[in-house]
Amino acid sequence: MAEKFNIQEQLVQAIPSAATADTTKSSLPAATKPLPESAYSETSTSSLPSAVDMSSPVIKEALIPLPISPTSSSVTLEECKSGITERQENGFLRRWQQWDWLQDCWKSYEYIEQTIRVPSQEPTYFYLNVRRKTDKEQPNLVFSDFSPILLACLRSIVGGECLSKYPQAPIDELLLELDSLDSRTNDARTTLLEEDKDSVVRCAKALGHVQELHDSDARTYLTAAVQQLDVLLLLLKEEFKPIAERLKHAIVHGRIPRDLLDFYFRKNQHYYYLDDNNDFDAFRLVSTYYDDFDQTFTLNGEGTFWNGAKWTTLERGRMVKLAEGSLILSDFRTTKITPEISTQLTERGRKYASLAGVHHRLYRGVRPIM
Repeated sequence: MAEKFNIQEQLVQAIPSAATADTTKSSLPAATKPLPESAYSETSTSSLPSAVDMSSPVIKEALIPLPISPTSSSVTLEECKSGITERQENGFLRRWQQWDWLQDCWKSYEYIEQTIRVPSQEPTYFYLNVRRKTDKEQPNLVFSDFSPILLACLRSIVGGECLSKYPQAPIDELLLELDSLDSRTNDARTTLLEEDKDSVVRCAKALGHVQELHDSDARTYLTAAVQQLDVLLLLLKEEFKPIAERLKHAIVHGRIPRDLLDFYFRKNQHYYYLDDNNDFDAFRLVSTYYDDFDQTFTLNGEGTFWNGAKWTTLERGRMVKLAEGSLILSDFRTTKITPEISTQLTERGRKYASLAGVHHRLYRGVRPIM
């Protein structure tokens, strides 16, 4: 079974794409004064943040005021004439911001609430910024100002922009990691129900707690991490609903817009394709990459290869040539593994493993090594 790299697929047929769904709008609370930059924890981009002192069983994370990015500023309530600039919600602060081209920073703008909501009294674990460049532009959602514990978890699970000193993560970056965030949170929740102290310590370290731990500290940290990740996941799942609806209709009609490819090919999922011998090659998707210049979409993954004695890991790559408009799904030669295909691959793997070792055969009275 020979390894294959970056097999370019056929140019997929294109049709004009349908208009993308409107961005879900939301609302916000009263403005607050920005905190000084010194309120940030001094963490580097390559290391995890210092853990909060958890000597007391009471989780004090919620009592720590969150820092505000030095590139943003808010207006006071007196400056608001017809709307609001921010709103406290369940576990986070939603802010409406527009780019100030003169001062080169994000500034608050007024949002008109259709239905007045009662501000939440929940602690704040992050900010959700509703940002736009101009008043005619559809706003984008950007996360910032994470609590120390939540930031440590995101650096461990998501990486990317969350590793920077003052992370500002677009919502798509977190939506693409939704499965991983959900899985790791459920694992931590299950671990808290166990009595195994070592498991609790290992799970806390895996979610960013880097201090030497005693069981009480690890359990307190893990409890706070699960609580804050649950708040983030609740919001992400709500924001993902319009994307999931578009994706469902795209699959039903057999055509998918280019902006949904990242959500159609999900990280850590298993895919397969047929090689030149009409045999299966399977891999686990690790990352995806858009090349705007060459107009290609690349899938980078890891597969396994039987070398005659053991299974070895190797890179697998697939490339999709893009065109304007929606792409026809039937033209893709890379498909998510179904239970039936998984069974076939498992049986094939067992057959390879059963033939491991050195085999001898007689040929004209000579026993060559095969």
